[in-house]
Amino acid sequence: MELRVLARAAALIAVVSVGAAASPTPEPSEQPDTDDAAPAEDATPTAEGVLTDEAEPEVDATPADADSAELTASEWRVVDGFPTSQELILGFAPGGSLSGNTACFDFEGTYSLEEDALTVDASRSGSLDCSTSEFGAADAFLGVLDEVETWSIDDGRLTIGLPDDRYPFDLVLEPVAAG
Repeated sequence: MELRVLARAAALIAVVSVGAAASPTPEPSEQPDTDDAAPAEDATPTAEGVLTDEAEPEVDATPADADSAELTASEWRVVDGFPTSQELILGFAPGGSLSGNTACFDFEGTYSLEEDALTVDASRSGSLDCSTSEFGAADAFLGVLDEVETWSIDDGRLTIGLPDDRYPFDLVLEPVAAG
């Protein structure tokens, strides 16, 4: 969890840095005369080459990136948690798009990640021939995806958390074997 907090801090620093870089440059008459100013004794060079009085803390943003890279590295098959015998496949693409399929239809949509929170918005994008009961289960699966709250990957398995007050289960998915 500490690594995700550090990653979030790194993202916040990046946003603040971009905002500062987008600020208008002061007119020459407004800029302080720095030719005679000497750096403070405890000044530290930054990545931009500017001396500051305090060193920026180093933040490693790779843990969250590694988690999301693992999420997008494969399509996922539901193996536990959803009461149906049909194969349910879900794929997360870098950049926030998702796609998948059931026995009855394909679907697509978007997702967003924030620490351990996952938000999904998916809808049918094509239909296949299937029975009424299969279609009902597939349609219910889309409804469940709209209520996703959390995600985690442990031992190669993706667990998608659902609201406890509405669902007596979480979805457990495994990577679809390549080939």
